[in-house]
Amino acid sequence: MNMHPSHPSENLRATPEIRSDTASDLRSPNGYLVSITQLADIDSPMIDRWKTLEANASEPNPYLSADFIIPAARHLSNPTSLLMVAISDPEYCLRGILVITERSANLRFPFRHYALFKSPHSFIGGVLISKTHQKEVFDTIIYYFRSSRSKYKALYIDDLYISSNVYHHLSNTLFSGVYLHDSYRRAVIDLRSTTRSLVGTLDHKKVKDLERCKRNFRKKGVYHWRIVEGSDITEDTVEAFLDLENKGWKGEKNTSIRSSPSEEAFFREMVYNFSRESRIFFTEILIDELIIASTCNFRIDNRVFAFKVSWDVDFRSFSPGMLNEYEFLHYLDRNRNSVHYVDSGSSHDSYIEKFWPDRAHIVNGYCLFSRPLLMITSLLSAIRNLLRITRRHGRQLISTIKFRGQ
Repeated sequence: MNMHPSHPSENLRATPEIRSDTASDLRSPNGYLVSITQLADIDSPMIDRWKTLEANASEPNPYLSADFIIPAARHLSNPTSLLMVAISDPEYCLRGILVITERSANLRFPFRHYALFKSPHSFIGGVLISKTHQKEVFDTIIYYFRSSRSKYKALYIDDLYISSNVYHHLSNTLFSGVYLHDSYRRAVIDLRSTTRSLVGTLDHKKVKDLERCKRNFRKKGVYHWRIVEGSDITEDTVEAFLDLENKGWKGEKNTSIRSSPSEEAFFREMVYNFSRESRIFFTEILIDELIIASTCNFRIDNRVFAFKVSWDVDFRSFSPGMLNEYEFLHYLDRNRNSVHYVDSGSSHDSYIEKFWPDRAHIVNGYCLFSRPLLMITSLLSAIRNLLRITRRHGRQLISTIKFRGQ
């Protein structure tokens, strides 16, 4: 993992693919081209173009990176079941990517449909799109899914920011829409519009407790908190993280990364990929030379995406996991110019909500590309709401009857 960072060259960003349309391609009225390929069949030049698109994406997202999706597909899924939808401009420069799979009908959505690929370790959904070609790419995506080339007229997306360009464009298109079935508030840190101290917003008692834990750790040896990133990430870094996670409750329940050879293979390959370009870092607490807490995080430009946490259960009474988060807040307070936004990747009611002051609105739902499907889905939604209201009133009526009968 001790490789020097490398970045796409400026020339590569403007270099089109030398090719012509094939029978399986679809050209939209705006001249943009849709090409469908099995993910298992993409070659190195295509991966290079994918990574170039990442560097110019409208909304940075590590879970849409080739460095993440390819190892996730290889170790955690079946690459032959995944399709890459690549969108190129008239000069064949790649401007958008979706990786999709087919899904069966279910009780919530009784029609077969596509879904954006999401591994068990992906926490933000979306579409990878060039920041300078957003309208053209979205128009092309909508044209494709409405066309006869698309087998299904619905696309499932989960863990999508409601403030994202993807949601805005797909929910405001004529005869298309987004059918939401779930939403929640995720803990985030947004430093773009405030100068407040993150540590200063914490509960005073919580700060006292954490400072006491730190003092107790110092009685056991030299206490040290650090960030490990880029070429400094070694086999020891990864091994310490995996070992700590496996020692805890995840290991006991066989849900740790190490409990599955395929999960561990994915994690190691993914960390190697991201570390080559300094897009991943670990935060660690050490007592002398012993690592007792570790977190794994992505960094893209001035955004950080929290990924995984681990800590030594032998020191649980000292709250090493909480203390690691506390030290990270101190780091953010000191580095406001380099980090503007942090996504926790957590679900609602996560422990991290005690530390992180801001919230982002996250939604799960179906993008619909057919007017009849939109109408049918709206009708089904109305029927479900009516049944929900009827059941609620029915329960209230039964309770009233029982009360009066007493």
